[in-house]
Amino acid sequence: AYAAPLLELVGFVPIRDVQREVFVVLEQGTGQRLGADLDRWYQWLWARPLAQHPDYARFKAELYEQVDPRFREYFGNQRATTIRLDEIRWGGVWRDGIPPLKNPKMIAAAQAGYLAADHIVFGVAIDGDVRAYPRRILAWHEMVKDRIAGRELNGVYCTLCGSMILYDATFNGVHHELGTSGFLYRSNKLMYDHATQSLW
Repeated sequence: AYAAPLLELVGFVPIRDVQREVFVVLEQGTGQRLGADLDRWYQWLWARPLAQHPDYARFKAELYEQVDPRFREYFGNQRATTIRLDEIRWGGVWRDGIPPLKNPKMIAAAQAGYLAADHIVFGVAIDGDVRAYPRRILAWHEMVKDRIAGRELNGVYCTLCGSMILYDATFNGVHHELGTSGFLYRSNKLMYDHATQSLW
């Protein structure tokens, strides 16, 4: 139950000797010999049944509040979750630290001379409304907000996994304004809903 908080704390410890001591404590407590390989520790943790400390959500809220006070809103004991909290890791940026591309101007494919034939684009076609978003542009924004075929859609590009997924931002007649949370779920970009502060 203490493994997840220790793993999250070690990234904030600036002194290498103290970091090593944290990993020694983890090895002694778990019987694992993973050294200072943080990713291997997380893989080990996620492969085990969940053993979450009862105060882990509060710990996570208070820890990341020190980075960005708005991060506190994501976590808390009252939040319903469908994934494990220890699978949510900070990506190193503040909330909305990577601004989305909003309603980009479109040009005809023949005019896109800045793209080579082997450049990757993400294509969207809905009811005859066709768009292409170059990866080289999305890499700077990680999210595009656009109106396609009369629908408010969000394309989310994850630089770590190299893929884009398209979200319909309207559900049951309610438009959800999404932003960059600053956190990752198993290396995949997590967004947040401006209204509810919930992670998506």
